[in-house]
Amino acid sequence: MGLEDVGFGMKSTRHVGACGTVEASGKRLRLAVLLAIFLLYGVANSINHLLIHQFMKVFTINRVRASWLQPAYYFGYVSAAIPTAIMVKRCGTRLALQSGLAGLAFASVLIILAASSAHFFFLLPPIFLLAVSVSALESTASPYVLTSATGARGAQRLCLAQSLNSVGMVLGATLGTFAIFSADEPLSGGDAFAQVHRACLPFAAFIVVSVVLLSLSTRERFPGAVSSRVGQADSVFEPLRSRRFRLVLATGFVYMATQICTWSFLLQYLRAYGVASDRKAGIFYIATLLLFALGRFLQTYVFRSATSLRLLFAAAVLGGLCEMVAIVHPGIVGGVALALSGLFLSVMYPLLFVVGVCSIGSQAQASGSWMVCSLLAGGIVPPLMARLVQASGSYGVGYIIPCAGFVWIAAAAVLLRARRSTVIGGRSAGNEGLAMAHTSNSD
Repeated sequence: MGLEDVGFGMKSTRHVGACGTVEASGKRLRLAVLLAIFLLYGVANSINHLLIHQFMKVFTINRVRASWLQPAYYFGYVSAAIPTAIMVKRCGTRLALQSGLAGLAFASVLIILAASSAHFFFLLPPIFLLAVSVSALESTASPYVLTSATGARGAQRLCLAQSLNSVGMVLGATLGTFAIFSADEPLSGGDAFAQVHRACLPFAAFIVVSVVLLSLSTRERFPGAVSSRVGQADSVFEPLRSRRFRLVLATGFVYMATQICTWSFLLQYLRAYGVASDRKAGIFYIATLLLFALGRFLQTYVFRSATSLRLLFAAAVLGGLCEMVAIVHPGIVGGVALALSGLFLSVMYPLLFVVGVCSIGSQAQASGSWMVCSLLAGGIVPPLMARLVQASGSYGVGYIIPCAGFVWIAAAAVLLRARRSTVIGGRSAGNEGLAMAHTSNSD
């Protein structure tokens, strides 16, 4: 599979003359900007999980108070998804991407200023704005890539883009582990102040990268993708009329709760059961994300022959077994099991995204934005898990929540497979290939 197969809305042709050279150069630039955006918001999402543990130390706050970062981040994420779909419809893809990049740079500046104030709750508004910006990027880029071609090629392109997003998550985890976490523990007052500024290093990088991508995006057009046009003004709510899509959306919510809880509590779980330092615990987190990225890359190359709902069911069962090991055998064995769960978590969201979006067809942008809304789980479930951990005095007991999430996903895969022929009517000729790819991949 070469670049011509995953060109994100670009056909591979031979160009002759100056106009052809300019067109080919523009396509390469568009590809580079899109890939960089997927990498960028992957880094932003993974850094968020590490900040909770770091701010618990430097602001001397408990797990429940620190977990307020999650609602601030994920409520911001959800609040931007549907407005972004409307913006793409009215103003186009490029403006939506540029708004996300500009917002990311501005939010990063505010986070650096708020961290310097030494008041934890001052960080929440800029974290909210950061999430709004990252959501705008994801809500625009993912449906654009999926609908850049009909049939299985669009799904395969999305898997590749999500693989690069996973690489960004690995980079973010690595940066957070070795740049944010100190080798010396515990922290004194002066060390804590220094650690706050070290936690701001990734946000300084976000400013630079966002400005560069914003500059590059002004030089390139993002033409409308196949089947991406939204018709009537109220069409943003059209996907919710489909029972199948509502089930996929609910399962996406459960998936996000499962993933976010598994990762957000991993460092505290390992520290509570004997891992010696934050950096060693961070290595487990990096291993989780490496397995997550590996799963995404494998999924990219087998997607045409993979039976998606069977794959979703198998991944849910195996992921649930990993969570059960973490509950029954807390410690290094449980930590390894939680790291291994990253491999099984990796394949789920692209499958749910494709199944949900393809079942709607012409409402790709709207349904894609609704799928991004599933991150609302990140603002609701982690605080509940934090309270369960606090009440039980055991991080192992807390992992009952993500274990139950895997059970739901397995049951949903069975139900979706039973209803696989139920796709809302009114397919246009341009959407038929996309919907048929969904049906063939769900058998």
